[in-house]
Amino acid sequence: MGHLGRWYLVMAFSASEGKLLFKDWLIHMAKPLGFNRFLDVGCGAGLYGDLIREVFGREVTIEAVEPFQTYIFRHNLCEKYDMVWNREIQGLCKELPDYDLIVAGDILEHLTKEDAIEVVSWLRLHCRFLWGALPVKMGRSWSTGYLQGPVDYEENELNKHLWDWTGDEIQKEFSPMWLCPFIQTGCFLIEGKIQ
Repeated sequence: MGHLGRWYLVMAFSASEGKLLFKDWLIHMAKPLGFNRFLDVGCGAGLYGDLIREVFGREVTIEAVEPFQTYIFRHNLCEKYDMVWNREIQGLCKELPDYDLIVAGDILEHLTKEDAIEVVSWLRLHCRFLWGALPVKMGRSWSTGYLQGPVDYEENELNKHLWDWTGDEIQKEFSPMWLCPFIQTGCFLIEGKIQ
């Protein structure tokens, strides 16, 4: 397989930073709280869905949103998820049912800042918790963020970063929330409006 073909196969995968933290949170908080309905927004290859299945098994409902149809077939998303919406989240937010947890892993950077703020506001209304991760420069020497090159979105224009978030911006726009910075990624947890 050529260089670009190999690269395309990995572009649907997000950074590994924060995945163990997410799994630990599922085990120690989500599972004791009896979560049983999940939504993975911009699921790509389905790594967050895999982690949820690993912790909860088949007894729970996991739905996904993936606007790039090629990923749905390439990564067998219909086998991983109970339902997959092939739509962009901006047009779907107002139609969503309620979930215990919505995962927005590596999607906010692919939206304009205004769209990201609006999407988070809508998602908050439909969940108990919103878990997110995105490349973020925290303003510290050890936190580098992620500078995207054109090869990252050659196959899928939706992968293009439209806004580079700083830690201060995330906290300002989405508080109250918790932010855990890694080298390139910031993971955050926001309480939703569903009790």
